[in-house]
Amino acid sequence: MVIDGCNYHDQILTRDAYFKEHMQSFRAIFGFDAPKDFLLYAIGQGLSLDVIELDKRLRTPDGISTNDYILQQYGDKTLEMVKNMI
Repeated sequence: MVIDGCNYHDQILTRDAYFKEHMQSFRAIFGFDAPKDFLLYAIGQGLSLDVIELDKRLRTPDGISTNDYILQQYGDKTLEMVKNMI
């Protein structure tokens, strides 16, 4: 159980580092700063994208998932970056 807790904490630290390393790339691709989910951060979950705010800023059309929209508009590498920031 302790090891599971340590592994979970390591995942948070890894995502935080990834998030920070890719903030400039995110801005260059999308034209705005990566929206942070401050609620998750406040409860100790580390840095994470606010997927609702991302969807709003992307103006994802109705009837298509944000995942599919990013894939269609920006490609696989960008989608992978976004997934790793969530």
